[in-house]
Amino acid sequence: MKTATVMFLLSFAVVSGFAQDVRVPAYFTIDSTLSDSLSGIVKSVGLDSTFNVGADGSEKISLAVVDLAGGRAVLGGVNYGNFLYPASVYKMYVAMEV
Repeated sequence: MKTATVMFLLSFAVVSGFAQDVRVPAYFTIDSTLSDSLSGIVKSVGLDSTFNVGADGSEKISLAVVDLAGGRAVLGGVNYGNFLYPASVYKMYVAMEV
């Protein structure tokens, strides 16, 4: 990705492993290359598995990133269909350290 690219983190949360019916709004362009890159990062830090969360069952990571640098919003992510709630960028760094 270009260093000049402005990224806006939509979500970084551990969410339910159950698939949700996701309809990406028409104003987004889905970028499979961005998604593949993010998937590689998630895998490289060991967050690409399903996690046992006790009574709540099993969950997996959900990550969505929107590139706002161009004239059209570009979406990429890993399991972004499992969106539960938006999290701050700060929490992302804390999660990577834990």
